Amino acid sequence: MKNISLILLLLSFFHVFAQNEIERLDLSNEQKELLSSQKEMIKKNSAYFKASLSKEQRAILKNKKLSKIQRQRALKKTLTNSQKKIISKNKTNIRLAKAKFRATLTTKQKNLIRERVSNKDKVRAKKNIRRNM
Repeated sequence: MKNISLILLLLSFFHVFAQNEIERLDLSNEQKELLSSQKEMIKKNSAYFKASLSKEQRAILKNKKLSKIQRQRALKKTLTNSQKKIISKNKTNIRLAKAKFRATLTTKQKNLIRERVSNKDKVRAKKNIRRNM
């Protein structure tokens, strides 16, 4: 019971922290609408791709004996041309959506995002150092 309450406490802390980071950006209604529409588009594209997977491809993804990278490589080898086109279109749509959102950002917002990303990169670097020791 203590473990569950600790996990819930940590999750709520991270949610509040993430919420504060978003509030610090002070997004306009237009920007919020762009983000929500992009999120919906990604969900739809993901569902469409998942629906196109065969039983064999789903089995590859569920195979816990393989590492994440091994599953990705195995799945990539089995993709059909239509599935490859779906992935390509999804990447293009995401790139365009990101560019559209970036165009709406103020200088202050861009700086806050850069600061946040650089802090995440520092944390990742520390984790990688610890893993490699």
